[in-house]
Amino acid sequence: MKSLGRSFVWWPGMDYDIEDLVIYCSVCSNEQNTPRKTPLILWPWATEPWQRIHLDFAEINGQQFLLLVDSHSKWLEVFPMSSTTASATVSKLRTAFAQFGLPVQVVTDNGPQFIAEEFKGFLQTNSVQHTLTPPYHPSSNGLAERHVQTFKRMFKKSETKFASLQHKVAHILFQYRNIPHTTTEKTPAELFLKRAPRTKLPLVKPSLKRSVEYRQAKSKFYEDGVNPKMISFDLYQSVKVRHLRGGKVKWIPGTIVEVKGPQTYLVRTPGNNRRYYLEE
Repeated sequence: MKSLGRSFVWWPGMDYDIEDLVIYCSVCSNEQNTPRKTPLILWPWATEPWQRIHLDFAEINGQQFLLLVDSHSKWLEVFPMSSTTASATVSKLRTAFAQFGLPVQVVTDNGPQFIAEEFKGFLQTNSVQHTLTPPYHPSSNGLAERHVQTFKRMFKKSETKFASLQHKVAHILFQYRNIPHTTTEKTPAELFLKRAPRTKLPLVKPSLKRSVEYRQAKSKFYEDGVNPKMISFDLYQSVKVRHLRGGKVKWIPGTIVEVKGPQTYLVRTPGNNRRYYLEE
């Protein structure tokens, strides 16, 4: 329009006048392209596990799944669902809350189960803040959306040898929770459980316990020899014990009066009636 206008006429501020004409034209505004996306607004990072969780549903080959994502650790919970009603959703949340406690905030989209009175009443009863993202803006609940895509990819790439759906989901969660996250650079399990769960991969590293036990066994072998002989004594047997306090007499005669353990005996010496512990 500007080029066409300049081809025939000109007046001061012509470009601005043409722009205003287009801006206030109802026909033009109805036919314009979708405006550019607004800058990405990030959720504040939760400082503690299970402080804020994001919920969303995923559908794979007709099977529905409820996903719960912890904002702090990126810990993922997945529940296969036979129904996506508010009652079914509340039932799974009740199970999660029983395991991990009540979160401070729950973030969802405007799905019918999330705006139902039963769902809102359940959260209000448990003093959980419910935040709804704007309709038709799934990116507002981006944490849940990303994990939906991650879970779908892992589900489709997962091997088909698993006996049941629950077995397959458990395998995926075990793998995901023990892989370092690109944002936190820690595994979700480390941040959520405050420890690193045992997996198969650490077995390739040298074990400190096995190394210490090997050195102890080696030292015992050099000390005892090939066929070590255990020395044992009977009750009231006459023995001699080493006089560790010094003196002219190196060995003191005595009698075993009590068996304290497999290699520990209580010895009574004559004369002063003193008792000594004999250990072999």
